Amino acid sequence: MNSLAAKDTVIPEQTIAIAATFTAELLEEPVRFWLDELGISAEIKFAPFSQVFQELLDPASLFNRNTGGMNVVLIRPEDWYNVQPESMPGTGVDPVASLQDNVTEFISALHVASEYSSVPLLVCLCHDNPQRRANIELNKRLAGIIGGLMLGIQALPGVNIVTTSDLESLYPVPAYYDAEQDKLASIPYTNLYYVSLATVIMRRLYSLATPDTKVIVLDCDNTLWRGVCGEEGPHGVDVDFAARILQEFMVAQYDNGVLLCLCSKNNEQDVKDVFDLQTDMPLGLKHFVSTRINWQSKSGNLLSLSEELGLGLDSFAFIDDDPVECDEVRTRCPSVTTLQLPRQRPRIPEFLKHTWVFDHSGTTREAGNRSTLYRHNAMRKSVEADSASLEDFLARLELSVGIVEMKAENIPRVAELFNRTNQFNATTVRYSENEIRSLFRSKEKTFLVTTAKDRFGDYGLVGVTAYSIHRDRMHVDSLLLSCRALGRRIEHTLVSRLLEIADASGCSTLGIHYRETERNHLVRDFLEGIGAECPSNVPENQEYSLPVRACTENVTEQ
Repeated sequence: MNSLAAKDTVIPEQTIAIAATFTAELLEEPVRFWLDELGISAEIKFAPFSQVFQELLDPASLFNRNTGGMNVVLIRPEDWYNVQPESMPGTGVDPVASLQDNVTEFISALHVASEYSSVPLLVCLCHDNPQRRANIELNKRLAGIIGGLMLGIQALPGVNIVTTSDLESLYPVPAYYDAEQDKLASIPYTNLYYVSLATVIMRRLYSLATPDTKVIVLDCDNTLWRGVCGEEGPHGVDVDFAARILQEFMVAQYDNGVLLCLCSKNNEQDVKDVFDLQTDMPLGLKHFVSTRINWQSKSGNLLSLSEELGLGLDSFAFIDDDPVECDEVRTRCPSVTTLQLPRQRPRIPEFLKHTWVFDHSGTTREAGNRSTLYRHNAMRKSVEADSASLEDFLARLELSVGIVEMKAENIPRVAELFNRTNQFNATTVRYSENEIRSLFRSKEKTFLVTTAKDRFGDYGLVGVTAYSIHRDRMHVDSLLLSCRALGRRIEHTLVSRLLEIADASGCSTLGIHYRETERNHLVRDFLEGIGAECPSNVPENQEYSLPVRACTENVTEQ
């Protein structure tokens, strides 16, 4: 399990609803295997045969009744051609026009479904009958339509896609077609292909249902390169094929917003020399937000990195080739996902490809810029250390905070914050992108987003608040701030704004729901610090209250 899905998290019971243009029930056994393997409690439900459009559009369908889990659509494009391979020539039926019509209607139906679905939608484009590849000219025309279909799907919010290229890259099945079963029962694939398809589906479900890895900490010798730089010198180490693949893989992780760090038992100059002189390496020192190159224990260095970045160790992945170092980290930092590289270096590329902890649920602008944001934060900490007081520090920052109602284009980032924020998060209730979109559309809750910037740069969207008003009370059931926004009194500004809204709405009381976890005591300390009162001692059912009129002018002064 370590290389497959090492994210240690509890996933609530879910439903995997599947609709297909072909017989899909053979997916049940391999999907059930992965559910058991991953410890996920879920029901597997299949829509009637070839009822894809009905599932997307019917308000009473299996898909539209699904409120937790994932809806999966399996498309074999040839099922929309309406002709058999041997009957194409001279039939007078234009398979290209037939496919185009169905693709246009499908994208329209997906758009409707994505607007109303509260769960993610996964579309899997499956392989056609290999006999169809014989007609090269026809395939070129059909490929253009399939390309348009992929672009149309990718443009839809809350919709994910798996292509035939993804299947071939991750879990290739050369002999995938079963002509006899296809003719008899519309079962076009071999059992092994159904296993491959089920594995990709479960991988996507798992990446959407679990928090992304935030930090990858890398060893150097025999990890980023082959050899020991302190013994062989910067030109003596070998950036072999495995090292190059690993470095390219880590650059892709960096581009997806993962923070990269170095942790190596070495002389610091020896490591820097390798990066300076091996100029054709994909990874450079610019990709690393922080380094720990010394002779201290790696567990101690990981704790130090966690403190510096303000991120919990449970969001870290540590990669090393040495089993002793890996055991030391597993023992002293058990919440870190510790991955030992294969000793046979040619196996490293496949190891990386099949390590589920590196999968991502999505990338936002803030995620892609995360390393820069943390570098800016290091500059802010330097100013803070030289400041005489908090007031002096904030004045030198020239901080500007914006609090406005959420817009539709904010939803991906808001979902990211709901699923990544742990420390300043009043309830740690997680909402998917689809769930937020559904709540936003229904106006059941009002969402506020918080942005901030200072003289060092733009923090981006760093906070989310969700509230509703009942009679004379404002209920805040979500209050969260990114850790990079803490220590700036932004939370005080946010509550002050909530009090203003409550006062303007005729509310006498502001109630902030709080559910205690192992890591969100900062919220409790803040609420009690501004004078909020909580009559309940039950951790999962606490609501701190503030009298609106009495507190409107006082919160920002606390």
